[in-house]
Amino acid sequence: MIAYTRVSTEEQATSGLGLASQEAAIRAEGERRGWDLVKVVADEGLTGKNLERPALRVALEMIAAGEADGLVASKLDRLSRSLIDFTTILAWTKQAKAALVVLDFDLDTSTPSGRLVAQVVACVAEWEAEVIADRTRQALAAKRARDGRLGQPAVTDNVDLSARITALRAAGSTLQAIADTLNVEGVPTPRGGATWRPSSVQTVLGYRRPPTPAKSTDLPDPRPRKRRSSTTRSGVDGLNPMSPSAPLTQQPQGSVAATIPLRLRQRKARHLDASGAELQDPAGALAEPLARGLRRPRGTGAP
Repeated sequence: MIAYTRVSTEEQATSGLGLASQEAAIRAEGERRGWDLVKVVADEGLTGKNLERPALRVALEMIAAGEADGLVASKLDRLSRSLIDFTTILAWTKQAKAALVVLDFDLDTSTPSGRLVAQVVACVAEWEAEVIADRTRQALAAKRARDGRLGQPAVTDNVDLSARITALRAAGSTLQAIADTLNVEGVPTPRGGATWRPSSVQTVLGYRRPPTPAKSTDLPDPRPRKRRSSTTRSGVDGLNPMSPSAPLTQQPQGSVAATIPLRLRQRKARHLDASGAELQDPAGALAEPLARGLRRPRGTGAP
């Protein structure tokens, strides 16, 4: 098994207490169940709201390579806080025929009941994260109502500047011309900058950059290719069984080429068409004409 640990903040990563307690819990359970912990991986200071985590990828790659039989985490929220991501991991481990164990809820996805409970618990974890986010938004709204604003000044805070830029744009001025005018006059940007750019003017005019599409999760292939030896390839020594130089015994049963003697199949690879050009598919395009030629009555000439 591979032990996975994670902390969300740099402070937790620096102290090491969160990672140490997670590893200790996993090792204790591993001794009780007789696991062989081949590796302990840790994502330090990374969120659990997505799967873009290097240590998690290392663990999955090791499982895909057959170096471990499963993944174990001390708590569900250490593995993922997103229902979609958690179900993605569930599907991945199922396809890889690997176990996924979460200790705090005694979940073991090697059993059907464990997989069912895991999905229910993931829903609760996502709900909890949404509740925390909602509380944070409410607290920020209360602070904004009390103090007037949060953080740096917004573009809409300077009503006169916004109206002037809108008027210049309506009069036909380009974004660059408006930026040059404001720079010459020494007008600071809404966020206190000294240089206006066309993009800054666009922002004042209400332009908002489209949201970046969510990245698709790129997990390791749970079914890695096995290295094929030369004896397992098609034909002998990597030859196509339909190739002219393949032994007669390697030809597919019932194929036209299987009825053609070896020496004729070797000759037909150099067969030329009526224009003198070499045919590109001797195994397919020439197999049937040659078979008809073999059946031609004696004395009728070459095929």
